[in-house]
Amino acid sequence: MSKNIAVLDIGTTGVRILAAKVNEGGLPHIVAKVAIPCRGLKKFKIYDREVLVRAIGQAVLRIQEQTGIVIKSVYSSVQSAYVKYMHNADMIEISDTGREITYHDIATLLDKVASVEMYDDEVLLDVSPLKFVIDGEATVVDPIGLSAKTLEVEADIVLGQAEYINDVKDCIEDAGLEIDGFVPVSLAMAGLMPEYSEECKSVLMIDVGGSVTDYTLYYKGKPYAIGAIPVGGDNISSDLSQVFKVSPNEAEALKRDYPLASATLVTNNIDIAIHSLASGEQEIIKVEEPVQVMQARIEEIFSMVGRNLNKENININSIDRVIVSGDGLVPFKGTDVICKNILNVQLLEIDFSRLTGMKSVYTYASGMVMYISSQLPLGRKQSQFEKEYQTNDIPQIKKKGFAGILEMVQSKMKNMFTGFRE
Repeated sequence: MSKNIAVLDIGTTGVRILAAKVNEGGLPHIVAKVAIPCRGLKKFKIYDREVLVRAIGQAVLRIQEQTGIVIKSVYSSVQSAYVKYMHNADMIEISDTGREITYHDIATLLDKVASVEMYDDEVLLDVSPLKFVIDGEATVVDPIGLSAKTLEVEADIVLGQAEYINDVKDCIEDAGLEIDGFVPVSLAMAGLMPEYSEECKSVLMIDVGGSVTDYTLYYKGKPYAIGAIPVGGDNISSDLSQVFKVSPNEAEALKRDYPLASATLVTNNIDIAIHSLASGEQEIIKVEEPVQVMQARIEEIFSMVGRNLNKENININSIDRVIVSGDGLVPFKGTDVICKNILNVQLLEIDFSRLTGMKSVYTYASGMVMYISSQLPLGRKQSQFEKEYQTNDIPQIKKKGFAGILEMVQSKMKNMFTGFRE
């Protein structure tokens, strides 16, 4: 019997919802999708709560109007700036004589390893297993079906910043939805990364959004270091607007018409007519001029990521490949040149649209669907949605107070993260 998954990706340029049916084999099938432009999230904060709540409500209603599917609960995205990992290990007894390991055993073990001490401003988001050890000897990635007396796990405990998680949860509930859980970008995108090999053990993913750039360093397919910087594609447009004294719309047009990350790619340095707000008249510039402005900002984005990794004592030169995602930078040609010049690492180009079968705006949401699908056998909650003709209970945008949220934080989000068993 199929199970339901609905994911909500809240970005700095919009909100996206994907609804999927997951078959018994664990393969998800997208049954509804929608993307709504929204500027409610700016850099690392909820900039306009009312705008964000309205956009989420519009997305839910748009899906209902287009497909008849009424979504009642979702898994929500969470920015890397509000996530950190804690390493932990634990063990359970399987049987004195040994028996086959089941999903129930793994769920029990992951619940146990997730019992860690947290600060008052932290909440438990997830548990990411790194490796399992059978009977203290054999190390395996997937122990299901193997015979054992004991089972150990080494895992990353994923923690979130309580204040931000609360704010997002409050907005989602104000839009009439319940929360099934949170999915960090580092875990969502892990399933879309290339399989590691001896030649490519480490991959740095740089995801450039509107006003935020998330980055994750994967080592052997697992998140090793994560972070975010308050710079994105909007800054490229802002630079163009300020340097050439043009309107934001004209700056966006320049970025869209000449998406080059390096001035070395300009082969025909033709004239461009722009309308200067300073003089009130038309002026002529060369193509190379806006490209140089955009190049400077793109170089700064890569440099900031590199500096942050250096602060964590990570040798940039030891990284095997870099992958760029996000609508803030993906349309640009020549990012491979910048990557090589700034980080001295080769860019690995991946067409996420072809990989997921979805438009690039849904890349992160697609990763969320794939990740949650893989977690369903462990008892992870399935989302609540149904066809319109089955119910008259249509989600409405509603206002809720802050009452009860503090108590939720202090109880370490037990009502949201109910273990790996429903």
